[in-house]
Amino acid sequence: MTNSNDELERIARVYAEKQREWRHYLSSIAAEVARVLESRHLHATVKWRVKTFESLSEKRSYLARKRKGVDAEIKDLLGMRIVVPFQEDVERAVQLMCSHYNIGEIERKSEKLSFREFAYD
Repeated sequence: MTNSNDELERIARVYAEKQREWRHYLSSIAAEVARVLESRHLHATVKWRVKTFESLSEKRSYLARKRKGVDAEIKDLLGMRIVVPFQEDVERAVQLMCSHYNIGEIERKSEKLSFREFAYD
């Protein structure tokens, strides 16, 4: 079993080495996504981010505590959000992205809320 501090140091090194590459990659994918959406007259805003190392470390610690020793799987190191102006455009955007890309997971935040709460889809 590896020491938690050794593992965190290894992750920090990889993060430092790859961060710039991840940003470049995600920026180019976001531009491509924006072009695909615009080609179907979906006037969307595409936002992206690479999770900060501090946030990554905090989430890893949180998941380790929550799952009691089970390795934490971080699925959102790179993130992209597509914002469309109208609710009816959400499903069109989802279908368009699924037809162009291999989408591993779709999270619908609003499905977890009551009708009195607001969130994005």
